[in-house]
Amino acid sequence: EFVRPPMGWNSYDSSAGSGTGTNESTALAAAEFVTKHLRSAGYEFIVLDAGWFGPYDGSSMALDEYGRLVPDSKRHPSSTGGVGFRYLSDVVHGLGLKFGFWIMGGIPRDAVKRKSPIENTNYTADEAADLTDKRVCSWQPGFVYGSRLNSDGSLHPAAIAYYDSIARLYKSWGVDFIKMDCVFGGDYYRGKQDMEQFSSSMNGTGQEYLPSLSPGSDSGMASIARSFAEAQHPGQPTMARMTSDFWDSWTSLYGHFEIAAKAANFTGGQFFPDLDMLPLGWVSPYEEQARYSKLTLAEARSLMTLMVMARAPLMWGGAASEERANATTVGLLSNTEVLGVARSSCLNRQLRRDSDDVAIWAAQGQSPQDKFLAFINLGENVTSAEVDLSDPGIPGAALPWPAKAGRYVARDLWLGSDFPVTGGKVV
Repeated sequence: EFVRPPMGWNSYDSSAGSGTGTNESTALAAAEFVTKHLRSAGYEFIVLDAGWFGPYDGSSMALDEYGRLVPDSKRHPSSTGGVGFRYLSDVVHGLGLKFGFWIMGGIPRDAVKRKSPIENTNYTADEAADLTDKRVCSWQPGFVYGSRLNSDGSLHPAAIAYYDSIARLYKSWGVDFIKMDCVFGGDYYRGKQDMEQFSSSMNGTGQEYLPSLSPGSDSGMASIARSFAEAQHPGQPTMARMTSDFWDSWTSLYGHFEIAAKAANFTGGQFFPDLDMLPLGWVSPYEEQARYSKLTLAEARSLMTLMVMARAPLMWGGAASEERANATTVGLLSNTEVLGVARSSCLNRQLRRDSDDVAIWAAQGQSPQDKFLAFINLGENVTSAEVDLSDPGIPGAALPWPAKAGRYVARDLWLGSDFPVTGGKVV
């Protein structure tokens, strides 16, 4: 199936160091930048990660009268008077883009403290929460309580009512994308019921949206994520993290290749294994100095090559502004021939990983005789590698060989140049 992976911009990589997230003016500027430079290449989502309601640590959070997170009006001035994200969403939609934001599975602690009423019910937020702290998010314990469960492990009616209420709010804002954190990967044990109920609540509103499950741990979660996608969002795209947070280091990128190779067994249809954001351009890691990405040009190309061959979501995390995003970054993100692999390939997989640490990927193109091959040198030394076109591991129909002279031509997508195929091998 030829379905383009999700593509867009997420605020986290360029704002994590601030501890407060992206404000309205920065989000609007990012939307303008993506429209001008990247929309034609397929990028369409503008996603605000953690911090739109207050500091990351949950020390304060903006809530409405029903205990639901709303934008911090000091950083998002258009949100006052009950507008919420409707204005920002309308602007983004007016540019031909889609809008989304980050949430965490559970009940906000401030809502529990206030015993906020849950909209259209007699329940209050404290009745929806597990007050024992057994189901808190281990890496962000001060932000939410876990949702309350019944004795049989199902969600308590108050928790269901809370998720129904936030789903109605998000529909009113016109949301297209929700990143739900602390419900997947190593947190699946405390988030399974939450991610399933939130999905059901959103589906109940009739609002189509793209669910993004987070955080990640390893490729072993791929089968669970695909089952969730097929059960909760049939015929609609779903993405789920396979990795922990990824920043601009070769060591982190190196580990992606093994994870992506294993997750590829479950890629297909509308499920996309998420290898985290693209830390290209100006980034601001949490508790680190803001900087331009430490990835070299060759490493950045290796990253983009893996992403398109693995059909992973392409969510850029760098600063999307004229002042910070240089031509090299935009060129890496918008190379139409490279991005064409993500749009026009299927049956993507790692063909092999050679002893000298060259990872070779292969995929079927839209035509039976179109094949995509990727050679990524993960080692420290210059080397060579080859693929015999008769290799039975190449996805799709086998290519007949010997061929008539000139029948097959290989093209280097990064260089944009053709080279001949001789002896039935691509070298």
